[in-house]
Amino acid sequence: MSQCTARRRKTIRCEGKYVPSEGLCLRHAVLFDVWIDNGGFRVYAFNPKKVENPTIGDRNPGQLRRWKRAQFHKWLDRLTEDDVQRIMNS
Repeated sequence: MSQCTARRRKTIRCEGKYVPSEGLCLRHAVLFDVWIDNGGFRVYAFNPKKVENPTIGDRNPGQLRRWKRAQFHKWLDRLTEDDVQRIMNS
């Protein structure tokens, strides 16, 4: 069984079933979608000249995948449980 890649975050614990397509638990997958919708999409503007289709998931070079994940985790670590509850209830 795979585990959520955000399971070791400082503030927001895992919750819900594992979502294989996202590599996250349901809670972190929802938060990822919210992050993308609220400005996180800017990480997809990264386009190094030597990488064809750089922002297409599995085709991302490892360094770019790690960088994108780090940007999401920074945002996640700024949330409180109250923030998450507000997001999940909206």
